[in-house]
Amino acid sequence: MRGMRPFAFLFSLLAVAGHAGEDPLNEWAEDKKLNKQIVLYPTGFVKNMKKAGLEKPKRVGLISFYLWDVGEYKFNAMAKAYGGTYERTTQLTPKGANHFATKLAELGIPALKQSFTAHGMELLEPVEFVTTEEMRRAYVNFKLPTGKIGAASAAISDWMFRNPTASSAAAGYSGINTHLWMDMPGLTALDSLRRQLGLDAVVVLANTSNSDAKNVALDGIHLMMYGPNPNPKPTMKIAMLGWAPSTQYVTSKFGKSFKYSVIATMKKGEIAEEFYQGYDVIVKTLADVSLDNFAEQYDD
Repeated sequence: MRGMRPFAFLFSLLAVAGHAGEDPLNEWAEDKKLNKQIVLYPTGFVKNMKKAGLEKPKRVGLISFYLWDVGEYKFNAMAKAYGGTYERTTQLTPKGANHFATKLAELGIPALKQSFTAHGMELLEPVEFVTTEEMRRAYVNFKLPTGKIGAASAAISDWMFRNPTASSAAAGYSGINTHLWMDMPGLTALDSLRRQLGLDAVVVLANTSNSDAKNVALDGIHLMMYGPNPNPKPTMKIAMLGWAPSTQYVTSKFGKSFKYSVIATMKKGEIAEEFYQGYDVIVKTLADVSLDNFAEQYDD
């Protein structure tokens, strides 16, 4: 069941959640090679932190934990001949996405905290780091901006995802959707928020899913951490275009050969059964591998 399978991202959008043959989360969690399923993407300038006198972050804030559902897509074959498009037929409501995000958070956040503690960092939830009215306003009113680079990526993601309305954060969290793209204005805004909240770094965990009338299937878990850029602001204007006061410390995803796992079955618009066992183990492994890599780059 878990051998390497050819995988194209676009086809995952067309997959109807609940097709037979995909392993449940608990089977992935029991895999002795689970750590090999973690994809580590290039990060910022972590290797320059020690030279710049930047210590590893200690006080870290989990600013967003959310579910991004793309629903079910079907291709309009007739329209293809005349410039066809993909059309969404069903999708979770924001209320439904909030329910599943909150359920995942109940398991995932303790696992994240455990991993960060083991790596010498304290991972705080909003209720722990938002301690003044000024901080509350800064956090609740925060919106991630996009510049020219981000806008181009947004246009691509809009074509693929059609701006899903079922992107919802877990209870107690703001929705800060960083898993699709990140550009200089976004990094600058995140750094401003980090400083207003009195944090050394900020973390986002994004869950992605596809759904239809019968099932909701988790098809990705993304972990991102952002902190101060160790590289000084350049003096040349052209170089400033590619610089921001914040940079990516961690950008990772579960998993390499993972396609999807059903986390809920639906009947007449209501949840019939839910399946979350093993999610916490996967999240902890994702965090452990990611933070190990961060530490290795820092000490290199």
